[in-house]
Amino acid sequence: MATTDSEVLIRRATINDAKGINSLLADSFSLSFPFYNYLLPKGQSNRELVFEYWHKEALVMNDIAYVATINGKIVGASIGRYRPASFVPSDAENHELSPEQKILVGYDDYTHEQMEMIMTFLHNFDFCYADWARQAQQYLPSGTPYVYIRGMNVSEDHQKKGIGLKLLSMVLKEAKALGAATFLEASPAGTPLYLKAGAEKGGILVTKDREGNVIMEEFCMVWRNYDLI
Repeated sequence: MATTDSEVLIRRATINDAKGINSLLADSFSLSFPFYNYLLPKGQSNRELVFEYWHKEALVMNDIAYVATINGKIVGASIGRYRPASFVPSDAENHELSPEQKILVGYDDYTHEQMEMIMTFLHNFDFCYADWARQAQQYLPSGTPYVYIRGMNVSEDHQKKGIGLKLLSMVLKEAKALGAATFLEASPAGTPLYLKAGAEKGGILVTKDREGNVIMEEFCMVWRNYDLI
C-alpha cells in the first residue's frame, strides 16, 4: 500500500518507472564509479542504456521495488532481490525472459550490439553478486531465504529528508513478511542510514574482478531481525 508524508508518495514500482529510476543513478556519481568501469567500460551513454534495461528486467521479474515521488517525479528508489533459500548463486543468473516479459521491456527495440553490452554488464554483475553472497553467508542465518538490496538511491536535492529510510523500510517489511534475512554492501557514507534502520555491521565485502584484482571494499550490512522497523 502506498504511504504519503507531506508531498512525498512512496509506492510499489512498476515497469513504467524504469526510466525515472535510471535517471536517479545517471544523475549520481555512481555511473562513473570504478566498479561500473569494470562492469561496462564503454562510456556514460551506454551505461545509461544498460542500466535502464537492468531496471526494466528487475521490474518485470518481480523484484521487490519501491519508488518515492514528488509531484509525479521519481526522487528515490529501493530495489531488493529475493532468493528463496540461503545459498551461493551461480556466476550467471537466469536472464531469459518470457515472450510477455520481452514485450514489456521492449526487448526487440535493442540492437544486437546493445544486447551484447547489456548481457556483458549483467553477467559481470552476477559474478560480483555471487561473490558478495558467498562472503555474506557467514552473517546470514543458515538455510533461510534472503533479500539482497541491489539499489538504494535518493536524488541529491531530496537527501537527508527521511526518504531513503522510508524506502528502505518498505523493502525490509516485505523481507520480514517473507521470513527472509536481508543484506547489502554499503559505503561508509551509507552506513549510518542502515544502522538507523536496524542493520548490523558485518565484515568487509571485497569485490574482485575475474582476474582477482580488488575493485572495491564495502561493509556487509545485515538484517536478521526487524524489531526496529
